[in-house]
Amino acid sequence: IDVYNYFVKKYIISTGKYWVPEINEKMIFNYEIKVFAGDINIKNIPLSMSVELSSSGNNSIVLDSTMMNKLIENLSVEKYKLWELAYNNAKDYYLIKNYVNSKIMINIALENFMYSFANDFLAEYKCSEELQIFLNGVTIYDDYFLKEYISEENFCKAKHDGVIKDNPPTIYKLISECYKYGELEISKTQLLKKISIIKELRNEIVHGVEVKKDLKSLAEKSIMAFEEIVNILNID
Repeated sequence: IDVYNYFVKKYIISTGKYWVPEINEKMIFNYEIKVFAGDINIKNIPLSMSVELSSSGNNSIVLDSTMMNKLIENLSVEKYKLWELAYNNAKDYYLIKNYVNSKIMINIALENFMYSFANDFLAEYKCSEELQIFLNGVTIYDDYFLKEYISEENFCKAKHDGVIKDNPPTIYKLISECYKYGELEISKTQLLKKISIIKELRNEIVHGVEVKKDLKSLAEKSIMAFEEIVNILNID
C-alpha cells in the first residue's frame, strides 16, 4: 500500500492527473465468517472482495514522452514537493464538489509553496545558518524584543523551559523578507491581493464556522489565484 501510494503521489505530480485515488488498508480485505456450536461448524461463509485500480480506466496506461520523462525524473528523487501534492488534492476535492476541503488544501499548498520559494530566493542573500534561523523562526537573545528587561541567562533558561518559543515566520513575514533583498516578478501589493483571495474565510472554514458565501466560487478563485502566483514566481 505504501509503495503504491508513493507512486501515485509521484504520478499525480508528474502528470496532473489529480483524480487518481490513493488506497488504504480498509479497501483491501479477505476474510471468512465461521460460527461454531461446540465443535460443530454450523455456518461457514467465505467472503473475499477486491478492488482493481487503474490510473486510466483500463490496463493500458499511456503517457506522452514529456509526462513519462517527468515521472521518471520525479521517481529518481526520494522526496516530492508538498505544495504540488496539496495543489492537486485541492483540484480533486473541487472536482467532487467538496469545496471545504478544496479551500483548505489550496491554503496548505500556498503555505508550502511560499516557504519553498522563500528558501530558494533568500539562499542567494543569506548564509545557510542565517537562512535556517529565519525559516525556523529561532528566537535569539540579540533580537528578542524584551532584551532590555531580561538577562541572557534568564532568556536561555526561559527557552530551555519552553516559556520562550521559536516562531516560524508567517507567510506575510516570508514575503516581506524577500522584498527586502530584491524585486520579484510581481509587486508586493499585487501578490498580497492574490494571497488574500486564497486566504479569504480560511479560518472560518477550518474551524467549522458556517460560511454564507458561495464555497464553489471561493474554491475556484483560490485555485486560480494560486496558479497565477506559481506561474509568476516560476518556482522549479
